[in-house]
Amino acid sequence: MMQMKLFRLYEVDCESQTNVGNMAENFNRADYTWLEPEYVTDDAGNNVSTRQKMEARVVVGKPKDGLLADFAMTTNLFVSNATVTYGNDSLGIPVGGVKFSIDISGWPWKNESATNCLKFGVKLKIKSRFGNHIEDVPDRLRSGSNNGNLTKRRYVC
Repeated sequence: MMQMKLFRLYEVDCESQTNVGNMAENFNRADYTWLEPEYVTDDAGNNVSTRQKMEARVVVGKPKDGLLADFAMTTNLFVSNATVTYGNDSLGIPVGGVKFSIDISGWPWKNESATNCLKFGVKLKIKSRFGNHIEDVPDRLRSGSNNGNLTKRRYVC
């Protein structure tokens, strides 16, 4: 079982991490569209992961401002060991591992010339078939494993 809650999508100054004021008001309550799951296979035709994508248009700032951005998140749940490429890096993903990809387009940046970033919060709770679980909350970074079968990593950029 996996539960995930999204909250707090907002714009920050990349260096100071100070909130600059642009925030997706309806991020956790957006009307998400869930696309049909896809089964990802390797070159030999073996099932590697199940991919699920959700999409929504989110309101940035106050609804009266009429500013919108498109948000999409793709989740891969791995049913076998795999290696994925992220930029120039290769990451090993174990059986039961989860990989998220987030795409945001059309964000109305507060200051086009600034080097601002987007920051978001996610709460992830995973329960294995053995009854163990891990939980993560923003602003805390924790990695762990339960009986060697469940490992979670959180990358923040």
